[in-house]
Amino acid sequence: MKLLTKCIYQKLARALLVGILAGLWLSVSISAKAYDDEEAPPSARSSGSRGCATEALPQAATVPGIILLVPDRQVSKTVSTRPTFAWFVRDANNRPIEFRLYESRGNDFKLLKEIKGENFTSRPGIMVLSSQDIPELSPQKRYRWQVEVICNPSRPSSNIFAEAEVQVVPISAELKNQIDTTKDPLKQAKLYAEANLWYDSLASVLTFAGNSPSIENFRLSLFRKIATNNKEEQLFKYSAIFPVNLGFN
Repeated sequence: MKLLTKCIYQKLARALLVGILAGLWLSVSISAKAYDDEEAPPSARSSGSRGCATEALPQAATVPGIILLVPDRQVSKTVSTRPTFAWFVRDANNRPIEFRLYESRGNDFKLLKEIKGENFTSRPGIMVLSSQDIPELSPQKRYRWQVEVICNPSRPSSNIFAEAEVQVVPISAELKNQIDTTKDPLKQAKLYAEANLWYDSLASVLTFAGNSPSIENFRLSLFRKIATNNKEEQLFKYSAIFPVNLGFN
């Protein structure tokens, strides 16, 4: 009887060990696939309607706290080695904000640049970061950028963030010639859009200083590719645009 009991215990122990090893193998496999090139890029939207406390206006309560101005879960492209990054902030109160830029290194991403400081705060509307303080990117490489709003410095889990990916590609001789021969930002934006260069197209009309109905209409057409509903589209359309000043860095 004792021998039978001992055999049963040994079989149970072996089964338990196999189960543990299988679980560890699965865990390692999932971790290794986290940055697999075949996986979908991360979400350019913060989770759900989460935000810092209850700072959202009633008409925007169901909109994510941060929306990066890129098509969601896509690796959009640029020919600029210092592209323009833009995002929408829903909540009204100014909060500390952090920007991070990572470079793809095999199955991982290495931090290239982090921007933060007491003068770097969120603004309700569209924030535009286009600065020489950002490291020059390399063609044919993928990068990940992240925006995080600090809701409570003592509770990092309460922060809201979103991230997206961008790939730098070489510009064709034909497109370069077309861009160089026109100073019209709308025409440039359309040329970039036709070449599937999202960041360059948006930057051409987002940073335009002045009033132009044709540029505003084209900009709205780009916003429609980001918005998931009419409420978001209207928020983008009527948002103030704030260039980010990195003079403190």
